[in-house]
Amino acid sequence: MDDPVNHPAHYTQYPHEVIELTEQLNFCMGNAVKYILRAPFKGHEAEDLKKAKWYVERARQSECFEVFDDEEAAFCELVLSFGSDLLNALIAAAADATALTGPLHPESYGAFIAKLDLAIAKAEREALEAEKAELEAEILKLKQELFPGRIQHFSRGISRSAFPAPEFGDRLDDIKFTCFVR
Repeated sequence: MDDPVNHPAHYTQYPHEVIELTEQLNFCMGNAVKYILRAPFKGHEAEDLKKAKWYVERARQSECFEVFDDEEAAFCELVLSFGSDLLNALIAAAADATALTGPLHPESYGAFIAKLDLAIAKAEREALEAEKAELEAEILKLKQELFPGRIQHFSRGISRSAFPAPEFGDRLDDIKFTCFVR
């Protein structure tokens, strides 16, 4: 049963609730993880991934990229239980940063950001393809309402058998779409 207040569906798609991991992280890293894990289920994947990127960059700029003990078996097991490549890359980058004195190592950070940017681009493409399919379906529906019984001719052009019009002569085969509304 979905409880949108205490246990929203987009946070309960995994073996553990997302909060079980985010409560172990600082604010910026917890939010980044939250947005990464909910992105596939909330309905605005690209937007959520962009928010995650913003929080990761904020953590890096403020030099509070999470420092944690990546040797702690329970923590590692929890991270892996989510099965998210982006989450694993983020945690690996943060673990690499703990061995350094200062902000995240540029190579690890760059690799994670590249993965995140790729995921954002993929999500944006999928959203545009879905929007295109919806618009095409709406156009088809409108054509069927406006021209019942004649919709098959729009994709092939108009032929003499569909609309006999002797006044056009041989030019009728060149006409792809003409609509006369009275």
